Amino acid sequence: MSLLDLANELLLAIKAHIAPTDLLTHVCFLQLCARTQACYEGAAGVRGFWRALVRANGLGLNDFERDGERTWRRVGVKCAEHAWVCADGACGVARLEENQKRIQEAAEQWPEWDSSKAVTPGEAYAVGGGEITPSSLLGRLGLNSDFPHPLCEELQLRKQIKQCAFIRKDDTPGWSRADLLKQHPVALRSFATFPFLTSFYMLNLHDQEYLESEVQPENKHGITVHDYLTALGEVLGKRMSSDQLNDFLRTMPHLPDGREDLFPKTWAHRDILVVASNVGSWFQLMNWTGISQLEGSEERGPCFVMEFDWKELPKDVREHVDMYEDERPCTLVEGVPAP
Repeated sequence: MSLLDLANELLLAIKAHIAPTDLLTHVCFLQLCARTQACYEGAAGVRGFWRALVRANGLGLNDFERDGERTWRRVGVKCAEHAWVCADGACGVARLEENQKRIQEAAEQWPEWDSSKAVTPGEAYAVGGGEITPSSLLGRLGLNSDFPHPLCEELQLRKQIKQCAFIRKDDTPGWSRADLLKQHPVALRSFATFPFLTSFYMLNLHDQEYLESEVQPENKHGITVHDYLTALGEVLGKRMSSDQLNDFLRTMPHLPDGREDLFPKTWAHRDILVVASNVGSWFQLMNWTGISQLEGSEERGPCFVMEFDWKELPKDVREHVDMYEDERPCTLVEGVPAP
């Protein structure tokens, strides 16, 4: 006798004994045959089952998606099917396991947090607990050479960043070609913070003084890596004034001596203002090492900023520009961007 020969009552009993957080086994059982699929439908189905199951694995919806059981089931099935075949340590089964671990840790530190819901920054700070922990994925994103030049429109940046972001390996530079993040739905749909927050904000580089350059992603279901990536595209389009650039160079903790440690002495200051005119420029000028979290507030929630480290640049600034001429045209003679 095979599993498919069992009575419907026994199939329902088997389903009931699958752990309520075991997404892969539930999807496998769902897709086994029409009779096992029926265990999840009609009178046999439990209202909110797929929503609870998917969220228990640290996965969420995009803000524009309908918060319905069919949507949660579709997301769960798609992510499970991808997890079965994805060998990337930052996605697949490994990501689901890490998400569950982070949820458990957050629940222990925030005992009043209901993990079935996302909370506002004010609610998170009100219940108290430990530190709001960002997903490790946020510090492992990278951009390949298809990244649009920082002088394009912000809306274009928000769209195109999804076409060039990838999961950076430990030994991979912040600017290279790799397997694109958009091909990893488990990683994209993973929550960005634990506990799950409905909003947080991101600053333009490491500059807390110029808050007008901040971006605040929002998602009533909980901010996901996808939401973070979209907001990152907007941050990268922010222009930097001369004062912002100079202040940033003075305050970088790993470059205490200012721009002479970062740029070759052969680069003219006016040329530096051109090649570093946008936040996105720093993905060309330095190595992106990840993100760091600054102290937040009840009204605004935690704040995340991008961190960079030094890399060797060519002595001739034109050589640097030529490396990225397809991404960002510049006019160095006049010291201003090309039209």
